[in-house]
Order: sequence, then structure tokens, then C-alpha cells
Amino acid sequence: STPIVDKADTGAVLPTSPATVVSPSKVKSIAAPQEQLKLWYHAVYEFITTQGLQLLFNVVAAVAIFFIGRKLARMATRITAEVMERVGTDPILVKFGTNLLYCALLAMISLAALQVMGVKTDSAIAMIAAAGFAVGLALQGSLANFAAGIMLIVFKPFNVSDEIEAGGETGNVEEVNMFNTILRTNGNVRIIIPNGQV
Repeated sequence: STPIVDKADTGAVLPTSPATVVSPSKVKSIAAPQEQLKLWYHAVYEFITTQGLQLLFNVVAAVAIFFIGRKLARMATRITAEVMERVGTDPILVKFGTNLLYCALLAMISLAALQVMGVKTDSAIAMIAAAGFAVGLALQGSLANFAAGIMLIVFKPFNVSDEIEAGGETGNVEEVNMFNTILRTNGNVRIIIPNGQV
């Protein structure tokens, strides 16, 4: 830097401080977050103004479909159970069939709700199938109980109120569900036994 001569005292020479220079890269690093925030703001604003209301409507419609559909599914299973009981269907089959019907209706309602939200049902079904395969490997015992429940319904080795011994317990049969059988002992104790042990 060029020294400055003090005119009041020609014998003194004052050094000049070097000028501060900001590099272009530092300027860009400071401006980059601000530009990014502006881009995000404009993207969010554009999404809300163009698709936000439609998305909100789809979510509300999907929730309404799910809850109303679940109530209708319960009503349908209750009516089905009453009809089956009137025609003299075995109580075990009534309970098992209504539970299976409710699960099937609930799955269909869930898929309908997902479709209203814009989710492709084909991909959803594929994901459910893959998840079901993984869950099936993890829950082999539950699937075995389910299969055993179907065998109990088909072959009917006992009826409701029959006294049986299963899983080391003795009691009267109250009901046969998809995964377990419920017994009532002479001491009025309610026992739940997996179908695979019956």
C-alpha cells in the first residue's frame, strides 16, 4: 500500500490500512440460503393456492368415507348375523363368518378412502400384498391359528356349550373366533385358547 505523508509534520509517514475485500464466493454463500428460502416460500405458496384446497377436500372426503363406511360395515355384519341366526346357522359359524365379513368390508372401505385421496389402488394393493407376505412370515403362528379356525368351522368337532378339553384347560365352548376359541369353566372363568391348540 502507498504510504500517506502527513502535511502537518512532513517527517511522519502514516501507513494506510489494507482495504477489506469480500470474495465473490462468500457473497454467494450468504445469499444462497436467502434465495433458497424464497424458492421454498414460492413453491409452498403455489402449492397451497393451486392444489391445497383440493387436497384438503380429498382428505376430508377420505376420512368421512372411512368412518361412515365402518359404521355401515358394522351394521351389515349385524344384519348378516341376525339373518344367519334366524335360518338356524350354527352360532360358531355365525361369529366366524361375521368377523370375516367385517374384515373384508373394512379392507374395501380403506382402499376406497385411499383412492379418494389420490393414491393409486394398484400400487396400494401391491404394497399391502408385500406387507402381508412380510407380516405372514413374522406371524406364522397367527396364520396357523386362522387356518385351524377354518378347519374347526368346516368339520365342526364340537358345538357351542359343549364341554371340551383344549390347551390343558377344560370348559364349555362359548365361541370360536378367527384366531382363538373361548371357553367358560365350571368356575365361571373365561379362558381364551389359540385355535392351533384346540
